[in-house]
Amino acid sequence: ASAQDSNITLTWNPNPDTGNAADYYYVVQRWNGQTMDDIAWVSANTATFMDYGLPNGTYRYRIGAKAFVNYSWLISDFSGESSASVSVTPPAAPSGLAVIAPAAGNSLDITWQPVSGISNYNLYRSATPGGPYTAVRSWLGTLAYRDGGLTNGTNFYYVVTALDYAGNESPYSAEAFGIPLDLVAQKPALFKPTL
Repeated sequence: ASAQDSNITLTWNPNPDTGNAADYYYVVQRWNGQTMDDIAWVSANTATFMDYGLPNGTYRYRIGAKAFVNYSWLISDFSGESSASVSVTPPAAPSGLAVIAPAAGNSLDITWQPVSGISNYNLYRSATPGGPYTAVRSWLGTLAYRDGGLTNGTNFYYVVTALDYAGNESPYSAEAFGIPLDLVAQKPALFKPTL
């Protein structure tokens, strides 16, 4: 296994006896932290597989051969494990985070500046300055978000992060805060005149 950018390429020595290649496959498995999961079946005509778009980390793999014989699937013993590590530089933190209170109250409008080459962002909120933060929305494809259902007169603190296509996350942006307020003038009450 070898890594390049956020991708890992696996190669192996093909089985010399594939029989009817239409009924013969290689099974690629990857460790998920608890067990090995099937992530792909590869045709017997090839002996390579690329695992795309992986977040930073170390990945473990093994390969097995699988054949359809006498109306049932048979699988070989698995190969020994091979591992590779993905390590790419995360995106830079977004800048220009701003929080504005709409006049109607109970919500805050949050905006930020784009990070070059980045299309997605995570937005976090806290009730105290400096966190801890809770995710408000993940994989936002915009540079603005209205956070609704908030209590008027309460401070809310926000940070935003940038995500690359593999899910590697930037550090937090500088924090910004806002206070939702109902600024819409109330209509005066009209009373029925009496005689």
